[in-house]
Amino acid sequence: MLYLALNLFIFVVCSILHIGIHRFFAKRGIFTLKTAFIFILGLIVSIYITTSLTLTNSMSFRADPPAGGAVEESSRVLWWKISRLSGIPPDGGDLHSSDVTSDSVGMTWNVSIPYSGIIFYILMVGVLIIFYTTPSFSNISPSTMILRLLKKNGKMSYQKLSGYFSDESLINLRLKDLHQDGLIFLEKDKFKVTPKGNRIVKTIDFYRKLFGWSVGG
Repeated sequence: MLYLALNLFIFVVCSILHIGIHRFFAKRGIFTLKTAFIFILGLIVSIYITTSLTLTNSMSFRADPPAGGAVEESSRVLWWKISRLSGIPPDGGDLHSSDVTSDSVGMTWNVSIPYSGIIFYILMVGVLIIFYTTPSFSNISPSTMILRLLKKNGKMSYQKLSGYFSDESLINLRLKDLHQDGLIFLEKDKFKVTPKGNRIVKTIDFYRKLFGWSVGG
């Protein structure tokens, strides 16, 4: 539980930092996906702390082994579990479930706990990303449509692009945002999508295909 609680704490801290940084840039008219990299930093911290604690506990265990034959008991517990699954009685007689104490079970369980906390952290980040991106990816937004049109046609003039939208003020705002984010650029009065914009479109298309949504054209 210690490792799960630790990774939950790291996740909560990273989420708060992500929201705070995102709002800081949003108030200044800067919208970027780079704020999500805070979760990668959190993963690095999680791996570092988990590994350090695991090594410390391992060294402490070797330096001061528990009294009462706990190591031998742990082996007996493991062999008892294997025997129960295989149906083959262990050598030297049966080991009944009554022989297994709560302390010995806890010791064998703790072996696999540390890095399961890291997996727990990764799963929480994945759920958070899906939760916040599904509404955007499930519906084709004007920005996505502009990027897809530019990717498909190579380059387009403002007049040609505006023909796909009924609200001219909307396309003006979206073109400005896409240009500020480095997803499109203007070349000889025609808009073109940048490599970064191409990657965004491919990511959105992959996401929509993954969930069986229409990709569009």
